[in-house]
Amino acid sequence: MEWPGLRLAPVSRRSGRGSVPGLTEPTGLVRGHGGCHRWRRWIECGAPLRIDGTCGPPPDFRFAGARPAFFMTEQSPLPVQPQARPPIRLTAQVLTCVAFSLIALAIIFVAQDDRAAVLRGPMAWTTQLVYGLVLSALAAAGSYISFRLTTRSDATQGTINAYSRLDLSGLNPLWISLAAAIGEELLFRAALQPLLGVWITSIVFLLTHTPVYRFRKLNRATLVQALGVFGASVALGFLYQYVGLLAAMMVHTALDVVGLYVVRTVLWSKAAAPAAQRK
Repeated sequence: MEWPGLRLAPVSRRSGRGSVPGLTEPTGLVRGHGGCHRWRRWIECGAPLRIDGTCGPPPDFRFAGARPAFFMTEQSPLPVQPQARPPIRLTAQVLTCVAFSLIALAIIFVAQDDRAAVLRGPMAWTTQLVYGLVLSALAAAGSYISFRLTTRSDATQGTINAYSRLDLSGLNPLWISLAAAIGEELLFRAALQPLLGVWITSIVFLLTHTPVYRFRKLNRATLVQALGVFGASVALGFLYQYVGLLAAMMVHTALDVVGLYVVRTVLWSKAAAPAAQRK
């Protein structure tokens, strides 16, 4: 074999070195120190060896042409697998609830004169409790049926993917739903809605959910998701306006609990499918 611009000389055959007759090496390489053993090392490392045994050409050695075919054995680097993002723990949800609640109370304290009426709503607590129980049951049933009927739709799959990072083990769906309902209803309904109205508050509510649902990708699935979030916010806004804050919190909790338990069931089914196939 030949390289353009290089003069080749026979390799000295040495006993005990596993020499191969007929192999040649560039004269720029220093002989001795292993003979054909150095040639074999050269092939393994894909480049000439220096005197000290490391890979690479000596200072006066230059390839004037293409490398031989057996030098082109360098493996392409393996694709780097993206690391899975860590799950969102219950602690983060509770801290978000506390932050929303503190912001809401600050707004109410500064902007409202009758703060008790803003926090209570138009109806008494007991009446709100009755309305909340009835409407929560209806909302939970409707949410469950909607999820089941649209399980394979892109919008539902997007919702499942949006909540897949939550830690949904044990009773976490309940605690996450309570934290979200308390914090969000205090902020959006009790604090912002008296100042902005139902519709603008619902737009703000939708915008705050953009990072979760990834509404920045404009397609049919995200539009359906956005309309669902916006519609739920409008319904909760009117419920707060005509019934009270407690009823709105109860319905919000029911919607989230059912949704998170359905998401957990779907995710666990997907995780169990490969194991069942292996059996």
